[in-house]
Amino acid sequence: MHKKYKNVVISGGIGTGKSTLARNLSKKLGWKMISSGEYIRQWHADNNIPLDQPDLIPKDIDHQLDYGLQEKMRTEEGVVFESHLGGWLAKDIDTTFKVLCTAEWDTMIDRASKRDGKSFLEEERYAKKRGDTLYAKFKKLYEVEDGFDLEYFDLVVDTTTLTPEEVLKKVLMEFTV
Repeated sequence: MHKKYKNVVISGGIGTGKSTLARNLSKKLGWKMISSGEYIRQWHADNNIPLDQPDLIPKDIDHQLDYGLQEKMRTEEGVVFESHLGGWLAKDIDTTFKVLCTAEWDTMIDRASKRDGKSFLEEERYAKKRGDTLYAKFKKLYEVEDGFDLEYFDLVVDTTTLTPEEVLKKVLMEFTV
């Protein structure tokens, strides 16, 4: 267990490598991983609502998920959280190491289109729509102007030209300082 941090949260946009980093970090540290994205994707599937319509999730479901994650960040140890809004949720939790993954737009879309089996243009339209919808949703729910505001994070990693192994190494170097 790290002396200062008992948990890690990974945030970032579509195709930035946040899920890959969270899985790799969880495995390397031997920690549990909690992904809000997996929960949300399952909720959308269970309720037959397209993933690009996050505004259709009832407010109480969002609050349950987000505040539940925040409580786990405060009370649990040895967890890697992967959450779009994770940096903001953990902004006042000093024992959680907060990482933001970023990448150039074309790289993000290219990665996501390959992952999702969509054309670049389809993925780009989807990403813009989802991003705009999430921005409006978080502003309405929590008055969050920018969930990726750098002030919420201990480390920002531009993954554009890095391999997943290089991203992991960079995070571990900062996390273990």
